[in-house]
Amino acid sequence: VAGFTGATAPPEDLAAARAACAFFGVELLVREVGSVAEVAAALARLSPAICHLDVDKARLSLCVYFASESLRARNCRCVFSGGGADALLDGADGDVDGARASAADEEQLERSALRALFHAELQRDHAAVHVGSGMEVHHPFLSAFIAKFALELPGRVKRLRVPRERRDENETSLKKRILRVALERHPFNTPRRVTRRAPSRADIGSQFGNAVVRVAVAFGFARAPEAPRVLADAGAACARLSAAAIEKKALEEQNPRVYDYAAERRKSE
Repeated sequence: VAGFTGATAPPEDLAAARAACAFFGVELLVREVGSVAEVAAALARLSPAICHLDVDKARLSLCVYFASESLRARNCRCVFSGGGADALLDGADGDVDGARASAADEEQLERSALRALFHAELQRDHAAVHVGSGMEVHHPFLSAFIAKFALELPGRVKRLRVPRERRDENETSLKKRILRVALERHPFNTPRRVTRRAPSRADIGSQFGNAVVRVAVAFGFARAPEAPRVLADAGAACARLSAAAIEKKALEEQNPRVYDYAAERRKSE
């Protein structure tokens, strides 16, 4: 797992990964990135490898890039990805104006999500892993057996409606219900504190979305750094500058540091 520790909030994905691996007794490699210059250098390497690199792809590719990079010295032969799990196991959002979509419409929506998968995720992840570690990436959820099984399931069993009093701001249903329930039963018996964690976008849980904003600020794009155009310009700057220029510019305008969460909490108390 990888996370950006130079933000003002800790990466939630690191804590979640530690909890899950502690329960299963699995070794966890944690890659903490605190340097803005390091993030910018990674974007410079990813820019020529990822088709139509936009801001969303940049944020998400950093998670995969740094996680796979940490495997270089561990004799790993390949990387397994979760690509396809959302398209196959999230189920279509069938409620439109209070009326539920038909089973045929749900199936078409899921197939449409699968068709868009290559452009949105697969090539991005393949490039990020190859650039980060030189390894190949495989997608078990897209195997013929799992894809056929998932597409034949009715959409209504793939989501669990979340009671209003337990919802987050934008959460109406618990996605990938089948996968979560399977993990909770024998032989895994995973506790719900692991399986029922509220879903979070990878770039938010890892704070690499915040890292891209920090890159924009460090490069002098200080006006409204969250604006898509500003972030896109910062990404384009990474593609044009040399690694030495990136490090020099980022270090000059923002001293990279690992955020001390404990000290900040003590200060607020």
